[in-house]
Amino acid sequence: MSSSLSLQLAAAWFSADQSIGPAETPSAPSLLVPALLLAGFMAAGIAAVWGGLYFAMRWRKGVAVAGERRRLIDRLAAVHRLSADDVRRLKSIAGGLSLPDATMLLIDPRLLEAHAVRSPAMADWIVPMGRRLFGPAFQHQPEA
Repeated sequence: MSSSLSLQLAAAWFSADQSIGPAETPSAPSLLVPALLLAGFMAAGIAAVWGGLYFAMRWRKGVAVAGERRRLIDRLAAVHRLSADDVRRLKSIAGGLSLPDATMLLIDPRLLEAHAVRSPAMADWIVPMGRRLFGPAFQHQPEA
């Protein structure tokens, strides 16, 4: 009989545990879900703001670098008294040589020499320009 009594007590305890009424509803879990949602949204918002600022600074830095390059080629063109057509041709040559910037052509005479060899049609313009920019350092030998 004791086993049947213990089964009845277990059944009563189990059914009482399953039927929690409104007065017994715990309040902590109901506040936990909104708190976790709020923390998640705050973390996502902070990450979005940080990411936006990061990419804005990278974009601004890229624009500044491009502006510096344009100003540098303009200053070098003024120092060497290059015309707008000369600068346009140098930029075209830089594009043909896959250079990141036409300023490289004003720094290294070998680049102009190499292009004069690759493009004989432009050699009539490149050779005098190379001698004007680099003097004796420009050593292009015309092919016979």
